[in-house]
Amino acid sequence: RQDKEKRAMHKNNMAKITGTVITEPQYEHETAGELFYRTILTTNRKSGYADEIPVIFRKGMVDENKIYYGANISVEGSFCSVNIPAGEKRKLILFLFAEQISDAAQEDDNYLFLHGFICRQPVYRKTPSGRQITDLLVAVNRPGGKSDYIPCICWAGNARYAKNLAVGSRIELTGRIQSREYVKKLDEEQQETRVAYEVSASRIYMIEEG
Repeated sequence: RQDKEKRAMHKNNMAKITGTVITEPQYEHETAGELFYRTILTTNRKSGYADEIPVIFRKGMVDENKIYYGANISVEGSFCSVNIPAGEKRKLILFLFAEQISDAAQEDDNYLFLHGFICRQPVYRKTPSGRQITDLLVAVNRPGGKSDYIPCICWAGNARYAKNLAVGSRIELTGRIQSREYVKKLDEEQQETRVAYEVSASRIYMIEEG
């Protein structure tokens, strides 16, 4: 029953990223006797912009000799989140949790499917150039009674549709994982450049209950 539940939960959150390793794997943490490592995978958009996606994998799940700087690999897994303390606040850490890693010869690929719930009021806005955007936070269930909280952005027609979704709405969404740099002001004199991760939705729709 537990294996069946795990397979069902996995279908809520499925990602496949193909790209190039740009950092040597580094030890991340140990859980229940298992060692986990972290690397960064870069994958190009059609525009030429390169997204840099953090990947965490179990030691021994693949031949580690294949994961090295400059290697082209394909990673299948789930886009996960961890909420950690950061001073008086908390910080949402996002990463691709690898379940399968293989050699890749094909062009860069970046695909994500989510089945979850709207867990914060959608925020509709326009860019200075007039592009319409709606920001969403989607909660996706996973085994063990936990959830991943995934920031998503919708554009144009998707933005107009998503802005009317109520908190608690069940949705399905496909898109790509993206990274972007932004400047965080620390105080009147200091600021630093940080990286945010989000899903850019290409398709979204609400699932009617019943």
